[in-house]
Amino acid sequence: MFYTLPWRQYPAWLLIILGLALTIYALRRMPNPTKPKLDLVHWMRGFRQIVTGVALFLFGIAWLQHLPWLLAIAIFAGLQEIRESTSYLLTLDKARRWTTPRRAPAPH
Repeated sequence: MFYTLPWRQYPAWLLIILGLALTIYALRRMPNPTKPKLDLVHWMRGFRQIVTGVALFLFGIAWLQHLPWLLAIAIFAGLQEIRESTSYLLTLDKARRWTTPRRAPAPH
């Protein structure tokens, strides 16, 4: 398995660095939830990026430290949260399309 490879720490460190970078990037771009006009779509996209970054970070830590239980948590919790936030995004996008007023065609 990957745990016993002599070079196993290099991809693990890559996953840790990518996970941290993605998490920090998403946190900085995420809109402030205390503002009165919060765009939920952008907030959920930021949340999904943060979850992905944390899952990558935990995957790398689990790989580096030989922790199969943490690897399972990182994979399954990460995938579940990504799936759930994607379904919320699809719902918000559909609601936005339904509530956007459509223009009447111009008379000829």
